[in-house]
Amino acid sequence: MKKTLLMAILALGMNAFAQSETLTNNKCNSTKQKNTSKNQEIGKTKSINPAIDLMQLIGIQSVTHLTAYSTQDSVRNWEWDVDSNEWKNSYKTIAITYNSNNQLVSEIDQKWKENKWENYSKTLIYYDGFMLTGFLWQNWNNNNWENSMQFKSEYDDNKKLISNKTEMWENEGWTIFSLNNYTYDDNDNKIIETHQSALMGPLENVSRTFYTYDANKNTLSEKEQMWVISDWMDSKLTEYAYNAQNMRLSETQKNLMGGLELYTQKYIYTYDYQNNNLSEGKQKWNGTAWEDEWQFLYTYDEQGNSITDTYQIWIGGDWVNSNKYTYYYNAQKNLKTGDLQQTWNEIDWENKSQSVAIFDNNNNKIKEIEQEWFEGNWHDSNTVINTYNLDYYLIGSSDKDWDLDGITALSGDSTHYYYSESSNDTKEMIVGNVSLFPNPSNGKFKISSFNPIMEIEITNMLGKIIRSNFKTKNSNAEIDMNDCEKGIYVVKIKTVAETIFRKIILN
Repeated sequence: MKKTLLMAILALGMNAFAQSETLTNNKCNSTKQKNTSKNQEIGKTKSINPAIDLMQLIGIQSVTHLTAYSTQDSVRNWEWDVDSNEWKNSYKTIAITYNSNNQLVSEIDQKWKENKWENYSKTLIYYDGFMLTGFLWQNWNNNNWENSMQFKSEYDDNKKLISNKTEMWENEGWTIFSLNNYTYDDNDNKIIETHQSALMGPLENVSRTFYTYDANKNTLSEKEQMWVISDWMDSKLTEYAYNAQNMRLSETQKNLMGGLELYTQKYIYTYDYQNNNLSEGKQKWNGTAWEDEWQFLYTYDEQGNSITDTYQIWIGGDWVNSNKYTYYYNAQKNLKTGDLQQTWNEIDWENKSQSVAIFDNNNNKIKEIEQEWFEGNWHDSNTVINTYNLDYYLIGSSDKDWDLDGITALSGDSTHYYYSESSNDTKEMIVGNVSLFPNPSNGKFKISSFNPIMEIEITNMLGKIIRSNFKTKNSNAEIDMNDCEKGIYVVKIKTVAETIFRKIILN
């Protein structure tokens, strides 16, 4: 595990400040084909706000409850075995403990191996009040817990995060691996972010970014520099423009090489009077002028729900249809009940895939069916079944991938969540109510939330966003990180009620 984490951080660190137009040029490259998903060209590589709230980072949200509340105390996962056609033990998370502030402080992950449960990893989380001060990861080795990696945060007197340090356990001691430092202006805007690494030995400069802002705290520019031999060299400049409602109108990126400013690409956005995003396009610089490359066109209903997303490519001086996404809702327009993806065959829209969601009377999603269009008929490709307790907490989620016959299961994953009820005289309780499964994951994992999910971002342990703008209005989402390096990532989940954070381990 230690080597896995080290290699993950090394790879991510080397790519964190790469000259990338979007996520498609990042190390994690699940966005290779732009014509297959709306979200694949949208997310840009950027720096995460370092002022991460403690409760958010550990996946806990603050909500008003009665004196009784539930906390998650264990998780168990099974995988579908194709050969035996039955569920097999996979992993479980046990010994989930909380401190007096109901903050998660420890958990142990176990794997099913040789017909018995074996310890795999332990996570310890440290705080100063409600500020996260560190993580410690340990691996099970020779019947003992062995230190693997730790992550430490420091704050100034105003509780602003000023540094993140990653250390690896080597030769019975901690060795610094990377260090991020942050500087702020008088308005608490981050103005400088510096990254150092001990990749080649002693800690040395790697990259830094300067930020500027307008009076409304909108980011106006991000100037990136790389450390070359013994001095800083400009590498990239990103400039932003906004309308009177502080909605982003454009994002222009330039490569800065040897003092030259070379345009690379520009992203342009338009909105309606309700600030719904009507279009999003990309242009590239041909040396003398901007040329269109692709665009998304969006439509909405009267409630602001997405109705259609149409992806077009600029070919031969004209816009050519590529993909179209249509979304369906219940009569109250507050639950997405399905979506349809179609591709353009040069004459008409042709079905490609669709999903249908079924909800109970309490608006809990109890089933979701994904289907693929093949030879003129719909064929089930994936089924998810969710179960809830009387408090509407998700207690079980099972999914299977199907062969074209809709009968033969190709793979499957089933997770059960266990809760314990506590009581407290304080009405403001802190409970965990977002789940990631399976975790650890081999690349694909699902997110389930009590509240509808609005947006998802994924960050590496160096604080760099490697995935962003996974937009959805559902209470469940599936993420594919098969192209990412193994290691630990932080998943930011924005729901209609809260923005919270979870960790995900890829192995």
